[in-house]
Amino acid sequence: MRRFSYALFALLVLASPRAAWADEAAARAHFKKGIELYDKKLFVEALSEFQDAYREKPSAGIKQNIALCLKGLNRPADAASAFDEALDEGKDTLKPETKAAIERELTELSRSVATVKITIVGADEKKAAATVISITPAGQPTHSLAPGAQRRPIRLMPGIYTFSAKIPGQADPEPKKFALVTGAPVDASFGSVSAVVTGTLTIRANVPDASIRVDGAELGQGTWTGPVPAGKHKAEVSAPGWKTVQFDVSVPANATVESPVTLQPASAAPGEYVAPVTPPPEKPKRIYLVITGALEGASYRFSDDLGETPPSGERRGVAGLAVGGRFGFLLNKVIALEAFVAVGQDATTYKLPSANEERTTQLTHWQLTPSIRFQTPGKSRFTAATGFGVHGLTVESTAPNGVTRKGSGVAASWLIDAGGQFDLGPLFLEACLFFDVHGVGSVADDAAPDSRFLLASPAVRGGLRVGLGIPF
Repeated sequence: MRRFSYALFALLVLASPRAAWADEAAARAHFKKGIELYDKKLFVEALSEFQDAYREKPSAGIKQNIALCLKGLNRPADAASAFDEALDEGKDTLKPETKAAIERELTELSRSVATVKITIVGADEKKAAATVISITPAGQPTHSLAPGAQRRPIRLMPGIYTFSAKIPGQADPEPKKFALVTGAPVDASFGSVSAVVTGTLTIRANVPDASIRVDGAELGQGTWTGPVPAGKHKAEVSAPGWKTVQFDVSVPANATVESPVTLQPASAAPGEYVAPVTPPPEKPKRIYLVITGALEGASYRFSDDLGETPPSGERRGVAGLAVGGRFGFLLNKVIALEAFVAVGQDATTYKLPSANEERTTQLTHWQLTPSIRFQTPGKSRFTAATGFGVHGLTVESTAPNGVTRKGSGVAASWLIDAGGQFDLGPLFLEACLFFDVHGVGSVADDAAPDSRFLLASPAVRGGLRVGLGIPF
């Protein structure tokens, strides 16, 4: 019996190296086959070979290839988890360039994968390693991770998940529900807060009355010592006339950390900033009034009732002045509606063909014309208008013997003008050429309505009109 035991022991000793060599040879064969399949983009078959190789001989390098296959199969969450495992398993063996390549892959995958980092509170390292995290996707069954899997980031596709934890020695904590998205990791903690381990932190400032804050809470002045939860904290030391110092400090469990702080004098503070006062933008002025004056002329055919040769009479030119105004409303920057009112007087002195005597004829006119105006934007702009309205005309003709004949009439008119406008501070100037086509057939002697004074209707009056505009 003793001889058999010795023989069995010797056989095991001799067989162990051969078994290890056989495992490595099988792993190499699967790995080589996986590389060939991966190069052909046969990711399913390559993944199977790499998984067989990993079972024969686990290594971070093979795990990296498994992650690449999962990425090729469009399984980004599984691929990111495999890359995390490769980093964890090879933290002491992976070359720096390999680590950098894996981290680049994780950065790329984080654009489409959500990340959860879980902290187990109130449990020692052994209990944390035995903690089991369970995940329930919305509308799907629950699945549990391997014990201690939370030491690495948990990678999931975006969605709604419920997390629960079983921590040895603690009552089951409340589940946590998250709506996960890509980008920054979500931090979650499970465990009893009362079981949190602490360390001791001492902050010592060189200014006796300096205020000391830890994690936003003011704790003392000058020097402060006290317990804080183990982990990372934000500290701030400030005093009037000194530059504020902010820093992070890590306190291990059951350890004491001292942080001396040297404040530097603050330079003279700048004067209070006074923002320039920006007046509100002015509301556009849509209503305007234009006061106008015009130098004008016209040509009328006088009838024999004014002493001209019958039957066709004689055409005479007249000239004079007119004043008026326009009231307008801008619909937008280029179109306005207007009402134009004007009164003018023209006159002419001439010799009658039938006698060597001078005769003076004076024409007084008025008009009321609604119109539409078009103009270009800008401070200097082109403008034009047209409209139809009512025109009144009164004729007084005085013979050398002092006899005066007078008549009047009202007719329709068509007004056209075009010119330019120029802004002048709050006002604007205007200069336009105008033409007024108006009827004259109704102008007859007041004493004898059948005696028509003017022939060849309609007549045209034209000239230069200038104006001063007042927006309001």
